[in-house]
Amino acid sequence: MAKSVVDDDIPQEPPYSILYDQLLELEAQGDVLEALRIIPNLYASEFPVDAFYTTLENKRQQLLDAVVQREMRFRVGENETNCSDTLRLFTDLYMGKPDVYDFRVPVPGGLNYDRFCYLLIAQGHLQQVSNDTLLNPLSSRFKLQSALDSADPWLVSAALFFARKQKTPTITAQAVIDRWQARPDLWDEDCTRLALHFFARLDAKVYGALEVSNEDIRMALGDLQPVPDGNSYLSPLLFSALGKQLSIIEGSTGITLVELRENEKTSEVLKRWAGDDNHYSKFEPVNEKKITEADLEHGTIAVAPGVCQIVFNSVHGTPPSGYYGKSIVVKAQAGNFLVVPVFLWPAI
Repeated sequence: MAKSVVDDDIPQEPPYSILYDQLLELEAQGDVLEALRIIPNLYASEFPVDAFYTTLENKRQQLLDAVVQREMRFRVGENETNCSDTLRLFTDLYMGKPDVYDFRVPVPGGLNYDRFCYLLIAQGHLQQVSNDTLLNPLSSRFKLQSALDSADPWLVSAALFFARKQKTPTITAQAVIDRWQARPDLWDEDCTRLALHFFARLDAKVYGALEVSNEDIRMALGDLQPVPDGNSYLSPLLFSALGKQLSIIEGSTGITLVELRENEKTSEVLKRWAGDDNHYSKFEPVNEKKITEADLEHGTIAVAPGVCQIVFNSVHGTPPSGYYGKSIVVKAQAGNFLVVPVFLWPAI
């Protein structure tokens, strides 16, 4: 019987080479979006030489430039968008407002827009959400665990940036540590910066429970400034409520912090349904403080623990112009950080 040829004797093309050939074929066919979506799989492959990382980064930038120049539309959840539309949203809702805990981190917390757009292209079509709030950070349930688990540092850094802007992050602090420890070789400086900003929002109990075995990571976490004792920190987020559109109003002129206390004589518990734990009581103001730019350093207001409310009024002139409005009643506790939405109405 003739001896059969053993497959192991035939040189096999490495996985990264097969994937890169697929990327180039998709690019040649004009399917730039699918070509970009192959890149995370390429990072999960083993490269024979480090120089290929540079080749891959250059190709990614070339593909992203093509998406922008051709105004290609891509899906995020059930909606379609493009780079121009998401750039405006990114500038206003993500980069336009500093985080309440930025002062704890000694390095900048911004993200290059290309990384954000890349995340939306690579992961947006996988989101199974039927509404249009995926990209609004105050209500977003954009699932980021898959991006965090990726071997691609661009996806990891963008996931960290996005998650810290979400009111309720879709990744956990321990998951961030686990990814960092699993592939420190595919973790760049942007990942470190944005991880520190993500951890800065944690309260002491959660932060103290993190399981960190890598000494380099322990040292990096040591760069976080301790939470000041005693105060709570509020970050007012000013929106104009005109029609169905909400846009951020810049500037601190017009902000007043009102300290409240429950009025024992007129207090009335207003329960919205039986068993309502988040009921309302009647409060009376006991102190008012006009907030200056100095008070709003890092975009936060330091307040003593207690009950308070943020009031805004910039109405002036004849006929009147400006905005007015107030936040809900906030219960400030020592050591916590709160983003406080203030919905404003134009004086018209």
